[in-house]
Amino acid sequence: MQDKLRSLEDRYDGLNEEMARPEVASDHIRFQVLAKERASLEEVVSLYRDLRGAELELDEARSFLRESSDADLVSFAREEIDRLETKQATLEQRLKLSLLPGDPHDDRDVIVE
Repeated sequence: MQDKLRSLEDRYDGLNEEMARPEVASDHIRFQVLAKERASLEEVVSLYRDLRGAELELDEARSFLRESSDADLVSFAREEIDRLETKQATLEQRLKLSLLPGDPHDDRDVIVE
């Protein structure tokens, strides 16, 4: 799953770079196609980046817990680890849901009577 997420992030960054090019910005149709693809990746990439940040913070808190001998700091580190583990689990769940394919009819117009 990490490889897929990295490739989606690379594609997202590539789309940003391509949209910044002057010849693409002047071609409104091409720009619109790229913007639509970028928007479809934005939520997944944002969640993935948030998850990576939470994992880094969790690693830092765990290493701080191992190295610290002060009771107050140990208590604080444990609370931080609990908070970050909950955040990590929530982000993982949201990321899994965002990776599910969307309904092909979502982009269609609907007439409600």
